[in-house]
Amino acid sequence: MWRGLPTNTEQEGARLKIDLSSRKERLDKKRFHLQELLTQQISFKNLVQRNSAQDPQGERIPLPFIIVNTHRETVIDCEMAEDKQEIFFNFSAPFEIHDDNEIMKRMQLHCCRSQGELEALVPPHLAPFAASWQQHWQPKERPPPPADAQPQEFPSQFGAPPLGLGLIS
Repeated sequence: MWRGLPTNTEQEGARLKIDLSSRKERLDKKRFHLQELLTQQISFKNLVQRNSAQDPQGERIPLPFIIVNTHRETVIDCEMAEDKQEIFFNFSAPFEIHDDNEIMKRMQLHCCRSQGELEALVPPHLAPFAASWQQHWQPKERPPPPADAQPQEFPSQFGAPPLGLGLIS
């Protein structure tokens, strides 16, 4: 777009630098958002594979779900609307809510073991982009917890939730 001859090149240069930095910032935000969407897609597809590998009576994980974590002594008042579209909770103590995306990351469902597996889970034209950050997410063996460590918040498989956790789907 033509804006005419510049009247002050210093002001024009400063304006262009600001414009460039704001565009770079927007591009970085969009890149991060695309990365999150691809992470979710990989997690969902891995969860579908995991669920289909389970026998019909096995430990399938339905979507969507949340996990509510609170102290054992907390009193929870739960009310459901008549149309069963809304559920209301009142807690007597602080609590944490974890959504399905966070839990699937903790289960390492967002990880791929090979380039071929990654290419099968994301659109082909986005595979190089996903590979650039996916290689840092390879599942690794976790070191054993220290002897004085508290129990982990979430089990690696959702067999039976620890006390204070509830699976809501």
